[in-house]
Amino acid sequence: MQSRRERAVLPLSDARASSCGGKARGLHLLLAAGARVPAGVVVADPHAPRVEAELRELLEESFDLERTAFAVRSSAMQEDGADASFAGQYQTILDVHGVDAVLSAVRSCVEAASSHRVRAYAAHRAAGADSRLAVIVQQMVKPRCAGVAFTADPVSGRRDRVLLSAVRGLGEELVGGRSSGELHTMSRRGQEIAFSTEYSERLLSPADAQALREESLRIEAACGFPADLEWAIDHDGGRHWLQLRPITTLPDCHPNELDCAPARVEEHLLTRCNVGEMMPGPVTPLSWSVFGRGIDVGLQDFMVHLRVQDRIQEENRFIFMFYNHLFIDMTPLYEIPDKVALTTRRDIDQAIAGRTLDEGQPSRRGSLPLRVRNFFHYVGYFASASRRLRALEDLARTFSIPRSNDWREMYHVIDARVPRVFEAWAHHYATSGKSGTLNTALLRILDSDGRGTTREHLGTLTELLTGLGGINGAVAIGELEGIRDLVLMDKALARSFLGGTDEECLRFLDSPASGGAGRRFREFLEHHGHRTVREAELRERDWQADPLSLVRLLRKGVLARPGASTSTPASTSAPAPASTPTADDAAASEPVRRDAALPLNRYSPKTRFIVRRVLPSVRRFVVARENSKSLCIRIQSHFKKAYLHLGRLLAAEGLLNDADEVFFLTHQELGRLTRETGPWARERAGSRRELYPSLFSLQFDDVFRGVPEPIEHGCEPTAEAANRGPAAPGALQGIPVSAGIVTARARVIDSLADAEELAPGEIMIASYTDVGWTPYFSTISGLVTEIGSTLSHGAVVAREYGIPAVVSVRGVKKHVRTGDTLTIDGKRGTVEVHARRTA
Repeated sequence: MQSRRERAVLPLSDARASSCGGKARGLHLLLAAGARVPAGVVVADPHAPRVEAELRELLEESFDLERTAFAVRSSAMQEDGADASFAGQYQTILDVHGVDAVLSAVRSCVEAASSHRVRAYAAHRAAGADSRLAVIVQQMVKPRCAGVAFTADPVSGRRDRVLLSAVRGLGEELVGGRSSGELHTMSRRGQEIAFSTEYSERLLSPADAQALREESLRIEAACGFPADLEWAIDHDGGRHWLQLRPITTLPDCHPNELDCAPARVEEHLLTRCNVGEMMPGPVTPLSWSVFGRGIDVGLQDFMVHLRVQDRIQEENRFIFMFYNHLFIDMTPLYEIPDKVALTTRRDIDQAIAGRTLDEGQPSRRGSLPLRVRNFFHYVGYFASASRRLRALEDLARTFSIPRSNDWREMYHVIDARVPRVFEAWAHHYATSGKSGTLNTALLRILDSDGRGTTREHLGTLTELLTGLGGINGAVAIGELEGIRDLVLMDKALARSFLGGTDEECLRFLDSPASGGAGRRFREFLEHHGHRTVREAELRERDWQADPLSLVRLLRKGVLARPGASTSTPASTSAPAPASTPTADDAAASEPVRRDAALPLNRYSPKTRFIVRRVLPSVRRFVVARENSKSLCIRIQSHFKKAYLHLGRLLAAEGLLNDADEVFFLTHQELGRLTRETGPWARERAGSRRELYPSLFSLQFDDVFRGVPEPIEHGCEPTAEAANRGPAAPGALQGIPVSAGIVTARARVIDSLADAEELAPGEIMIASYTDVGWTPYFSTISGLVTEIGSTLSHGAVVAREYGIPAVVSVRGVKKHVRTGDTLTIDGKRGTVEVHARRTA
């Protein structure tokens, strides 16, 4: 008996990719993935003399030939490959009946393979490829509808999309481009992002679309590549998979290129809280590999000191990146209450996000002796916070990175010092963690009846944490105001200061003619020049490198003060309003404040006594937390300058197009470049830089179970977001962080350029605030942000300046427009829109 390996015609289940071509390879993978594939055979060698006999034998043995129609399709060796698909180039013959007709169709497929069309395509896309041909004969499905599924978007390159196209009956009209049919764009988790159809009724029900999406992704996971799939649904609702090929048009650089996920990610709880304040928006690959790794090492150091983890792992355990945005994996942090006595998951949530994130996490408590022992390690770790802050101060004072003009040596100089920035963030976590723990403890004390933290408790906490003093960011605002006041004291100086361009003003401040104001400005840059917006991002230019933003702020501050404009040229006066003020605008032009009652009067004597005992430590470590972050950023600023110097050296060698591209390679890829030079680094960095601006528009819910996905425009909010919606008609709800009530005009801020348009007394509406925004706190009357917590930087500085503030108001930038009149209550956490500004 002839072995199956020697046969010219094989059952589809026995087909091997090496001898049966690309389509057969795809069908073989579909079968291996458990997909439902129509039965069939493969003519592996159509030129063999025994083909007719073997084909007749197998078809008669396996099918009822009187009732079965076949699809006969080519399966070339070079077809449906990773580099070239040859889609539409070869022959497909449908609805073939009988063995003789099948044999004729096989011959037609073989003849079509030598057509001019196929030869031209091969010369263009796959020169030198194997031109041998096999032919597939499959039982035809009589579909109600058929179509194509892509497990990635072949146009944009996004790997987080599933595209489904469907037409009535056979899919030939869709594949041949004669019909657009029905199109579903879905997220990988099943959210329908877009839908269009040329039919009066949907072809695919929601259940059909979800089933096709789920099975497509399962097939992709089994095959290991983004897949282009053809499918059909019969009149009984059965799903059949007809073809599989890799998507050949996807770029190497895409929004999910550097995504990394913890093991069993679908079971993990991830959040943007906290890390979204430290690093708002997308990070560059270099910042991910340095800053992202640094804060993960800091958290691992914390877990090691608690004896919850035995060592610092080489891979990240807590900080992960999706779409170049950073997320904290809460699931391993929940090991703390499982292994440390007197800690709870609510404590962890409160320290990270300022609220409970998830009630459904299963608990796996360790033994009581283990938990008690680890509690003493926990206490010891936080007892070391003051000592570690001093160590961080010493490190920041002495740290430097020497320069080399040899690019390989420069990389190794940086590489040898990267562990020091990890050490710095580990020190920061001791002070930051102690601040969060004390903050949570204070909330527990206020919640004496154990019913859970309320907004009333949070309001009390914000009042107790007001007026701390010594916070680096608040000190910076005071110093800028002092420079402004020095300018205002001398009319001649004010005229010189305001009479030219920003660049001329900067040169003036650098000259002896500027006197004390210039000296104070240079001192400011020495003390605070390492700060800026998104300061943890290595690519962002700090104030020292780009002081013009501060100059513009100072000039605006001088103009805003009474009497300044009368002594300055008309060309420098403030711009006129864009429209005639309305009565509502006039009412909103001056902020209206109301002081809150003393925060502890409504609590019991016992609670007031305990609060007074612990409050000094709570307040002291809020300041320490802010200042230790500043020290870490100062150390990290040395790396900004060093990497930029390395980028200039690489550009001079032709290994990068320019110095800025250095930020679009990871630290590890820069190390690879020292061993393996070539155009790969320049091409990769250039593609990533081109993509990077589009990542700023992506927004995420605060909390995700599994892989995070962006919020799509026009989509319904998640249940978590919906639960945090308006507390009352016309009001948005957030977390109260700085007490007081203010009614004023709103200004929505998306960039520093927007911030420079802030008028005195306006309420700033922003996605976030970090230290780069705080110089504007001397101008605004209130603050509302989309993310944040009680201990976020904006909240701390707002309290220092007595500015009512509400944070974590999801979607506020969609509800509020510049010019709207708002009332914000920084004690209740509400934002109410009174009047809409009209165009």
